[in-house]
Formats: sequence, structure tokens, C-alpha cells
Amino acid sequence: MQLTNKSTKLEIEIIKWLKTNQLQLKEQLEKSTIIKREYSGAGFFFEFSVPKNVTKIKNAIKRINGPSIKSSLLPNGANSIIFLEDGHISTLEVFGYDNIFPEEINEFKLCENEIKK
Repeated sequence: MQLTNKSTKLEIEIIKWLKTNQLQLKEQLEKSTIIKREYSGAGFFFEFSVPKNVTKIKNAIKRINGPSIKSSLLPNGANSIIFLEDGHISTLEVFGYDNIFPEEINEFKLCENEIKK
């Protein structure tokens, strides 16, 4: 995947974490393009474009948990989820539990997602 010079350290590390810890996403993440990025104040969204010839994720999964985020700037932490449509990644959502999420976080730790699977 092509991350742009607008990509933050957190965004880059989340994508790396997903490629390492959610291996079924690796090919799609490597071949996809971010077509839209939106910051909401409570988190951010990426929308992806995945080439149609990339192998689909089987079993009609609708979402895959990404990493949880710990940071002193996020008092109650944050989480991430990848949403899929027709077997391809469509959206990455990252959200803070306090409905507040700084536009840039440089000190953080990524860990297993705390959302029940």
C-alpha cells in the first residue's frame, strides 16, 4: 500500500501491525490504495481501493479487529477495526474511547485489540 507523505507515524505503524498480526490482510494491504482519509475529531477513517484481481478474504467476514492504542494523549485508549465488503478491505476506522483523538500522536503503544471478536 502506498502511504503518502501525509501519513502519520500512528497510521504507518497500524498498517505494519495489521500486515504482521492479521496475515489474511497482508496481500490486500500491500496492493491497495488509500482513496480517502477523514479525521473526525474522535478518530479517523481510511477508505481503500483494492484491485479486483487480489484474492478475496473467505467466509464473508465483515470486520477484522486491528490493534488497540495506548497513549498518554488518549486517557482511556483507542481501538481500530478493518471493515470488508465482498471479501476486500474497504475501511479502516480508528477511534478513541473519550470521543477525542488528537490529529497526530507520536508516542503510543499498539497491542492486541480489546474488542471482543
